[in-house]
Amino acid sequence: MLERNYHSRYGEIDLIARDCDGTIIFIEVKGRANSHFGYGAEAVTSAKCQKIRRTAQQYIYEKGLHWDGNFRYDVIVIENRKMEHMVNAFY
Repeated sequence: MLERNYHSRYGEIDLIARDCDGTIIFIEVKGRANSHFGYGAEAVTSAKCQKIRRTAQQYIYEKGLHWDGNFRYDVIVIENRKMEHMVNAFY
């Protein structure tokens, strides 16, 4: 785990981790006790994805990482005591 609850002026990223192959993963976590207010994956809208991308770009800049590195965006949804990990959920 590289960061938890990383904040920038653009938004927040819940988790930032590095995969065993060196890929940096920007992770959005959505939790729901039930689906009364919609499903967790539905909360990751295009506007939310754009905020995460901008925040990730700020993180890359702040840490002095190379733009040609391996990066990806994952979403973890926890609903009804089940977890779903969506790898490369958006670009």
